[in-house]
Amino acid sequence: MRITVLNKIVVSFTCLLLLMLAPTHADAASPTLLQAKQEAEAKGYIFFTTHDEIVAMAKKEGKLKVTSNLAPGNFKPWINAFKQRYPFIADIHVEEIEGTDAYQRFILEMKSGRAVQDIVHIPIDFAKEYIPYLKKHDILGMARQGVLKIDPRCR
Repeated sequence: MRITVLNKIVVSFTCLLLLMLAPTHADAASPTLLQAKQEAEAKGYIFFTTHDEIVAMAKKEGKLKVTSNLAPGNFKPWINAFKQRYPFIADIHVEEIEGTDAYQRFILEMKSGRAVQDIVHIPIDFAKEYIPYLKKHDILGMARQGVLKIDPRCR
């Protein structure tokens, strides 16, 4: 059962990234959208007002760095599918992370500022140590405002 939960977390983060880049119809920032952004930012969250803003940032960076507990044999098909949908992300690096020693090493790298990942596998046992080092995006708020193509009722 534990492996299933961990795999769901990895798949959730991967899907989240894909959904963040999925096209939506939110073109202009309405007063409601701007208010939601202001409220999210007051709580320390990152909030984008348009899908185009997210895509522009992804295009500018042009790379993606991922740690995952998936077997390395799964990396190539995942990378190929991602590049097919998002060809402007040319540099994709996926690294396997597995086992207590690897998770503890990664936490130390995060604390020292050396670990810079876009998507991180967060094992349940170490979640409390990872959270302070993760960027806080208001995913639910952006979904509610239609910036992300995610059903806000999903949790």
